[in-house]
Amino acid sequence: MLLPFILALGLIGTFFLSGYAIATHMLRVRDTLSVAALTSTIGLAVYLFLVNALGYLIPIRASFGLSLTIIAGLALLAFLRERNAGHPLFPSLTDRPPRRVVLILASIILIAGYAYARDRGSDEWVWTTYPMPATIIERNFPVMEPANPWERTNYHYAPQLYVAAAVWLTDISLASAHATLPLLSCAGIVLCAAALAWRLSKSWTATWLAAAMALAASGLFWLQGIWLIRDLVYQFILHTPLPPIPDMTDTAFRWLTPTIRNIPSQSFLPMLGHRALALGGAFLWSFLLCVQTIWTDRLSKSSLIAWMFLAIIVGAGVALTFEASLVLTLGSLVLLCAALLIQAIGKPSARERVIRIIALSAVIAATVTMISLVQGGPLTALHGSVSPASFSPNLTGRLEITIDERGPETIGVWEWPYLRDFSLHLIALPLLLIWIIRRKRGDPFLLLLLTIGIVHFAAPLLISYRPQPHNMLRLFQTAFSVTSFLIAIMAWQHIFVKESRRPASVRIAIALIIAAMLMAGTLNAVVRLAFPTLRLEAAALWPPMPPLDPDLRTMHGWAKEHSTLDDRFYIREDYFEKDLVFRDWVYKYRMLFSGETGRYVIGYANINRLAPDIERNLRMIEQSCATASFEVFDIRYLVIPRREQAEWYERECEKDVWAPVYDGGSDARPFPRIYERADAAAPS
Repeated sequence: MLLPFILALGLIGTFFLSGYAIATHMLRVRDTLSVAALTSTIGLAVYLFLVNALGYLIPIRASFGLSLTIIAGLALLAFLRERNAGHPLFPSLTDRPPRRVVLILASIILIAGYAYARDRGSDEWVWTTYPMPATIIERNFPVMEPANPWERTNYHYAPQLYVAAAVWLTDISLASAHATLPLLSCAGIVLCAAALAWRLSKSWTATWLAAAMALAASGLFWLQGIWLIRDLVYQFILHTPLPPIPDMTDTAFRWLTPTIRNIPSQSFLPMLGHRALALGGAFLWSFLLCVQTIWTDRLSKSSLIAWMFLAIIVGAGVALTFEASLVLTLGSLVLLCAALLIQAIGKPSARERVIRIIALSAVIAATVTMISLVQGGPLTALHGSVSPASFSPNLTGRLEITIDERGPETIGVWEWPYLRDFSLHLIALPLLLIWIIRRKRGDPFLLLLLTIGIVHFAAPLLISYRPQPHNMLRLFQTAFSVTSFLIAIMAWQHIFVKESRRPASVRIAIALIIAAMLMAGTLNAVVRLAFPTLRLEAAALWPPMPPLDPDLRTMHGWAKEHSTLDDRFYIREDYFEKDLVFRDWVYKYRMLFSGETGRYVIGYANINRLAPDIERNLRMIEQSCATASFEVFDIRYLVIPRREQAEWYERECEKDVWAPVYDGGSDARPFPRIYERADAAAPS
């Protein structure tokens, strides 16, 4: 166990070292927070970009190692060049933050990152957590759906590439690899926001406050915290079962959980357990840092080209993690450039600067868009295959939360939940616009941030995406993050800057509003440190793989050793099974089998909608073990993990079609077993 841990630290250290080398020796960055921000994000962003690109040219396993060699080689060459030129390998940095600021930023990163490193999250039991990275390791690239391998994934799979690479290169478990992502993502969001705040304010107070709010600020959703008090009383004082919460399957702390219905109320902090969104947030803030540098710094031609390349690579990373936010961010960039162009018509002195901003932004936006359409992931898979009818204007004034068999669930903008969760930020938007216009050192970048915030708040309210409305709700994380960042800088100016300082009563009111915005994120991180699953039970200090019967794990070892990725497996899951406990077990077991073996397990998945003929054949298999349907899917192996499946096999399946190849049971216990379809057996 110690060697994989050391190798994992070495892998992450390589990302950081390459990021540091690029920042200090190639980009010549010298302010401390910008170096820290780029160190935390660009090494990983460049690595994932290379892994994904090279994966189309060479086997994906080779891509893991070659990409690591390339970024390590870049760092080594940068250091050697500096040494040969007589420059220090670790140059002196400027604008060093005070110790208290370092302590605050480090505490935020470690507390929030570790709390969600232990959190398995509501995404643990989906096909992207264990099966997708496991099958990628087994050469599933370009990435196909683990349960529907005839279909290319439309999932944002950059975190799965990272997990697969970490497992392959270091031999840590899938659970451990996933656990490192919240720490890396949290560091990226906090440090990039802090670097931008320092550049915009030159105040250490504004720096740590803006970083904290970019990560953790949201609305007043925490007012539902009375449920937390109730849960604690029932659990630890009355020692009685927790009463159910309406419309929620679990209890205990559910008000803190970023389920589908709660997503629009949450900041980035509660979403650290959703690895793609968290990593997307880190890459998005890194992208904004690149844009701010390109727009405002006086760069040499070579430095400008390097920053442009970096912005494009990080933007491509956002496309593989948080594609919807990337689309709106690039759209905001276009809107702002159009506004600046109109403004420059009547202001000749600003034309040269505006034309430069527009030209550079156009190159970045166009290149990122082209890469996003061909590199894989959602924008590639959905390009040309999503009907315009999937999107429709929503002029009802109601926010769609989710759609089920009862129809859409909505919240009106005049209703308490919407006012509670969004009113503070919506009121702040016009105030921010006035503040930016009046600000002496105001620049287009502040207007870009405000435009991003407005567009991300407006899109889920004005546009309906019928297939998956909850995907629109994830835009609120960016809306909260960017808007809260601006609110923090504006609040700092009105509280601390002498020229803008407000009366004491106003300053107190502003401080209370800031505290209210940070309350939900703070409570979330603190509670999850003790109860990472939000179910009041003890949890390991570092997440292990889910427990499983040893006999089943032995069977998994046999399946991995005696099959390849081309050999498809099937584990019966009765979609209409009335025993919900058994149905839940099978649902999770199928994903764990795929995750531990790295094999495709054909069946229902929760990413893509199944075509009618595919769904019909799956029904025929689970109801009558139809041999013809097994042939349609080219399923070679039938897995029998429990008595229920054994009884189904004895009752429904044709015995002359299936031959036992693994028997871990007995006459009295006919499971676990694996059967091979006779006409699919490999020739001897």
